Amino acid sequence: MRDFQNNKIENQIGNSLLQSIVDNTNAVIYIKDLDGKYILINSQYEKLFNVSKQDVIGKTDYDIFQKEVADSFNENDQTIVETGESLSFEESVRYGYQEYFYISNKFPVYGHQNEIYAICGISTDITEIIRSKNTIHQREHEFNILVSNIQGVVYRCAIDSDWKMYLISDFIYTLSGYPASDFIMNRKRTYASIIHPSDRQMVEDVVNIGLENREAYLITYRIIHRDGTVRWVHEKGVGYYDDNQHSAMYLDGVIIDVTAEKNLEQLLSAKNQELETINKELEERILERTIHLKDSNEQLQSTVERLKETQQQLIESKKMIAIGSLVKGICHEMSTPLSNGLSMSTYITFELEKFVDRVTHSMVTKEEVFEFLSKLETHVNSTIGYISKSIGIADNLRIIAENPMEQKKSTFDLYVYLETVISAMKRNFGKNNITIELTCIKSLMVNSYPGLLYQVVDLLMTNSADHGFESIEERYVQIMIEDHVKTFVMIFRDNGKGVDATVLPKLFDPFYTTKMGSHSGLGLYLVYNIVTQKLGGSIDCESAPGKGLTFRLVIPKNGQL
Repeated sequence: MRDFQNNKIENQIGNSLLQSIVDNTNAVIYIKDLDGKYILINSQYEKLFNVSKQDVIGKTDYDIFQKEVADSFNENDQTIVETGESLSFEESVRYGYQEYFYISNKFPVYGHQNEIYAICGISTDITEIIRSKNTIHQREHEFNILVSNIQGVVYRCAIDSDWKMYLISDFIYTLSGYPASDFIMNRKRTYASIIHPSDRQMVEDVVNIGLENREAYLITYRIIHRDGTVRWVHEKGVGYYDDNQHSAMYLDGVIIDVTAEKNLEQLLSAKNQELETINKELEERILERTIHLKDSNEQLQSTVERLKETQQQLIESKKMIAIGSLVKGICHEMSTPLSNGLSMSTYITFELEKFVDRVTHSMVTKEEVFEFLSKLETHVNSTIGYISKSIGIADNLRIIAENPMEQKKSTFDLYVYLETVISAMKRNFGKNNITIELTCIKSLMVNSYPGLLYQVVDLLMTNSADHGFESIEERYVQIMIEDHVKTFVMIFRDNGKGVDATVLPKLFDPFYTTKMGSHSGLGLYLVYNIVTQKLGGSIDCESAPGKGLTFRLVIPKNGQL
């Protein structure tokens, strides 16, 4: 009986005209019998699910789709059979990795006996609409979250005298004390009603200028809170124009509460006024004090000038005392050799006159002549020694007084120069059995006075040789050079007997010596004078008994600093 009915149905709907109609529509069309078996599908059904009529006809939704989808389709089909009415359902089906959404219009198909023998469905694809709707909902949700986190009022309003609000965020309640719903479409109040009356015209003018120039407007004004207090707000907005850009359709913007800033600004203004008043009073007091100070300064200036004159007199007195001390030392040092030389010359003259008298009277033998000449040679050599010592003292004094500009300044390799100097000194001081060791980087170029450097090293060597190595067999001197940015440091160290703490402060004093009578005491004074005055450097000394002497000289690489 069922096969007979199916054949009857196929004869009724299987004509080519009906098939052509359903195959050329964008909707999915299908017919199922009361057992849920497909009797007809169109080509759109085949394309969507990538099947053929032969694969579908005679099968149910359970043979094609997942169970939960088939259950949903079957439930809707049964509703059509039970009600006998045409109904619309929103249905979805996942095929592959995509989920499709449809509005399915389903209706019963009646036979000649007015009985339902099939269910026809026409499903329209609304997938893109659903996706767009979901996207809009997501965007609205994100927008609402964004607006709720803004510490200000976001709005869209009409361009009219009331500023009728189409949209306004909930922060308006915090700002004004009124809920946002009061302002939407002017339900209970207008936004213009809470603007301070003195500012309403100014707000309107600024907005109109922004619209005329088609640019954003910025405005600061006052609103009246529900509790009667005044709040300062800062608003930034812009007109939204239609596609033809003829006129603005509405305004979009944000309103920020700046009451705290304005209060602070007013407080600062008041404080500034107070400061201006205080400054004015201070200026008047300062002016009075300035007049008094001017008189006092004139008196002080006169006193300072008198003090300068007195100071200059004291300086000149100290200079004279220093010169007197120096002259006294020079006289003391030079008087001994000169007195000895004078005595010896007088004695030689006396002896020579006696000898000449004896020769005149033929009272001298050959042996006496040789004896006299031998004594004369000894006395003459002693005289020469006394005179030479005086000349040496004079030469040292000349070096002290010599202008460094008279020395020749040149650029030279310090390492090569010191190697040459030490090589010569090894010959000069070889008799003293002194080993000299040099530590210096190569190619250390300096622009200084090589002659003065030679004198410094020679005088330091002479000081060590004359004073430092008594009762010491292994004698050595170390000369070490350290390179710095603008200076070089010379460390001169010997392993001599050293000196105690009481002697150190006097080492660089003129005419100070530990061997009075045999040395002038000018050697280290000359070193100090050359290093500090002529080379523009500094020198200090460390020592202890049995620890030798260590001199540290800091000398500019380019002459004087």
